[in-house]
Amino acid sequence: MHQFHAEDSGDTTKIGRSASGMLAMKTLSLKRGCPVMLLINFSNTLVNGSLGRVVDFTDDGPFVEFPDANVTLQIKKHSFTGRCILSFILLTRHNLIF
Repeated sequence: MHQFHAEDSGDTTKIGRSASGMLAMKTLSLKRGCPVMLLINFSNTLVNGSLGRVVDFTDDGPFVEFPDANVTLQIKKHSFTGRCILSFILLTRHNLIF
């Protein structure tokens, strides 16, 4: 089992409320063979909702096979932002895109 921990930054007094609506989890646990689904558009063929399977790991992130696109890629961390009603950025979470 490999764990990937998010790096959060922003207004720490509001992180609890803002983080609950974040797409990326605070801690993500993965193992070889587990299914994953992309949360963002990664390319023209690998889009939000694309399904893959973890095949290997490095310190930088997992390698994921996407059979429908016939490709295996290393997935690295991505920055997600949480905003309040007035569009001020409250929180940035940096973690994997599934």
